[in-house]
Amino acid sequence: SSGEEILSIGYWIHTDYRRRGLASKTLSNFIPWLESNTAQYNELTARTKPENIASQKILLSNDFYKNKQTDSMIYFRRPISK
Repeated sequence: SSGEEILSIGYWIHTDYRRRGLASKTLSNFIPWLESNTAQYNELTARTKPENIASQKILLSNDFYKNKQTDSMIYFRRPISK
């Protein structure tokens, strides 16, 4: 092991259920669970398309930061608290 164990997360909300706060609420509840139950991981990653502003806001509001951006994707990272 390199000492840097990374866990990637992703989500998708059906169009009928978007704009109800489901992704935001789920992620904000899921992260504390991860921090309590996944000691082997040091970091979370996620990615969005540049036009997916809603998901970018959700990630940023859950302490992710932009790590890298290409024309087709924005990459985010977040340390996992121990």
